[in-house]
Amino acid sequence: MKKTTPWVIAGVATLAFAIYQHEWDPWLAGQHRVGRLIASDLSAATEVEIYALSDLQPPGNTNAAGASRTKYIKSGYPVRGSAIITAAEVRDIATAIESGLAGGHRDVPACFNPHHALRVMVDGRDEYVVVCFICGQGFLDRGKSEIWFSIGSGGKGTWDNLLKAHQVMASLNSKANHSPEPVPAAVTTPARQESRHA
Repeated sequence: MKKTTPWVIAGVATLAFAIYQHEWDPWLAGQHRVGRLIASDLSAATEVEIYALSDLQPPGNTNAAGASRTKYIKSGYPVRGSAIITAAEVRDIATAIESGLAGGHRDVPACFNPHHALRVMVDGRDEYVVVCFICGQGFLDRGKSEIWFSIGSGGKGTWDNLLKAHQVMASLNSKANHSPEPVPAAVTTPARQESRHA
């Protein structure tokens, strides 16, 4: 009879533990579940709107062209600005969310001060993905309940780049500064400029 080496036993044990952890770890299973739900919703969406959120509503807040005039998203967070994003941008944000979920952690949130969100229209109803990159937590609001998840900062750059591309700013330095940045002049001041020339 052949003798089994300790390395083979260790390898089998490691593989068994990895399978167990993936299948039976409630936190990890939750991360995978919410990732599948968000990916499914984004792929079936008829419209996706990206938001820059704020703890305070700045005066003169105006949304970017083509965006809804919502002042607060359904979950009660104030909106600094928003824009409807294209199908290619939806794919980019889906990849960013997947990257962020893969980099999530098990820590208890310290603040939950979200500055990023999505409104996803699926089958005529709005769903929301709300994210705080400061504490690395977020939730999916599908109308019935909020499904919380942990998110790393791996995809934050994509969120910020989309907000910049649509002239909607988020708190890009949110770890150092929880206060909102001013909304760019191109978005908020055309009415003021016209009144100066009148």
